[in-house]
Amino acid sequence: MEKSIKLGLASMMIASSVLFICSTSTEKIEQAEENVVDSKNELKVEKEAYQKELKEYRKNAEKRISENEKNISEFAVIGSI
Repeated sequence: MEKSIKLGLASMMIASSVLFICSTSTEKIEQAEENVVDSKNELKVEKEAYQKELKEYRKNAEKRISENEKNISEFAVIGSI
């Protein structure tokens, strides 16, 4: 009788441990999935910010190049006089 009680308790402990481990893994998976979704959202926001910054940089670069070309042509005219 005592062996069957010990065996029953041991079985219950093993079963509860397995259930605890499984639920913990499930929670970890859910947390990891949430992290992936959050990371994707952050990446999307960062990409949009990068594209905006890149567009502004290109606009400023074109303006500087245009101004430099104008200055070069003015110096060329002055130098040919």
